[in-house]
Amino acid sequence: YSVLQVLTGALGSEALFNPFGDRQYQYQYRPRLDLNPIARAQGFFLEPSYDAFVIGALSVGLYLLGSRKLVVTLLALAGMGACQSATGMVLMVVILSIMAFKSRPAIAVWVLVALATFVFIFRDYLSLRLGSIGDVGTSGNYRLIAPLVILRDILSEHPLGLPLGSIFDVVPRYGLTMVGVEQTISLDNGVYVVVYYFGWLGVLLLLAAIVAVLRSAVLPQPVALMWLAPVWLLGSLLFSGGIVAPEFAVMTSLIVAIHVARKRGVIDGGLSSFVDSNHRDLQRLAGP
Repeated sequence: YSVLQVLTGALGSEALFNPFGDRQYQYQYRPRLDLNPIARAQGFFLEPSYDAFVIGALSVGLYLLGSRKLVVTLLALAGMGACQSATGMVLMVVILSIMAFKSRPAIAVWVLVALATFVFIFRDYLSLRLGSIGDVGTSGNYRLIAPLVILRDILSEHPLGLPLGSIFDVVPRYGLTMVGVEQTISLDNGVYVVVYYFGWLGVLLLLAAIVAVLRSAVLPQPVALMWLAPVWLLGSLLFSGGIVAPEFAVMTSLIVAIHVARKRGVIDGGLSSFVDSNHRDLQRLAGP
């Protein structure tokens, strides 16, 4: 659906955007086709960034469920390209790079081919987005650089962080700017939100998480793909500052549940065997 939004948007139509019309949550998304010949897809959601988050989470879930890697990879890359989320693109590049490194040669080759094709197609866009991080007012600067002054003050003046819910009162005092936003009232970075609320304890927790994720990505695992969920869960903090919001928690809990099921061997045989085993369990519970 996201790809179709981009294709129809390139033809000048907004028909597939805001599929819920005036019942769209909060406000209607503006693709700005007059300024963007290749619009960013929003999918069924409020903005492209969350669309990319959902696509990435579902892709990780499908990998863990044993779905065909080639199909999932092509769908994931197509979706990320349609959303044009720099965070989603970079995170998918990281995941596929690790997958190629840890897979047998037959799988690694086509993963690298798909990845190289994706990077080649979007190289200019990625270069532009990543290169704009130093420019005040850009999305990258607002997410990564501008909030550092807030974190500096918190770590020096409030080493254990600030009370939950205070972020909307504190952030506006710093006057952070982002093009297209009248007044910024929150941190659009989950990593920074952890530091904001938990101070140096949050820093230590994040460092411990990074070390654990690196170990799982580099060292051999007794169960295949056990590195995938940790890498995704840590990287997905960069999508948004709303890491305690229900819409973020639902997708995160889904990945955690699938990860645990795979670790216990419940879905070791792939998606079809997972469905069949659950169906048999239900039949046993239902009786004759």
